[in-house]
Amino acid sequence: MNLTELENYTKRKMREHGLHDWTFKWEKTKRAMGRCWYHKKLICISKPLAELNKEEDCIDTALHEIAHALAYVKNGETGHGRAWKRWCVMIGAKPQRCYSEKDVVNVPYKYHLVNKESDKYICGYHRRPKWARYGIVGKDGSRNYLLKVQGVMTNCKLIQNNS
Repeated sequence: MNLTELENYTKRKMREHGLHDWTFKWEKTKRAMGRCWYHKKLICISKPLAELNKEEDCIDTALHEIAHALAYVKNGETGHGRAWKRWCVMIGAKPQRCYSEKDVVNVPYKYHLVNKESDKYICGYHRRPKWARYGIVGKDGSRNYLLKVQGVMTNCKLIQNNS
């Protein structure tokens, strides 16, 4: 989705719903598509996730976060409670707490933890874990290693991105 269009849309919807003293901001988060900071009066959208996902998902995220702000301002409610759900329905957002990983494209992990003996994939990380510098030993005593990749992991075989 065009990021400028999404930003303008979000700001316009914030004004339409009376959130004149609220601010919009892009974030670099890779796990949360959007966040509402009540006391800062701030609505944030993840730039990396907005770049990867469909326009309808990005718009729904913007409306989801605006519903949080409205539930807080008008009803004093935080979180995904009844007031937030009512505001979602009123402004056109899906009243769902979180997106499903099968519906949304996620930012690929930069680091992958793999078992040395079996080449079994254990998990991924967006940032290099601090503990990684001390050596990585599993609970069962197995040796593991952390791979920094520029491509996508499939069955612990690296597929390079040609971009």
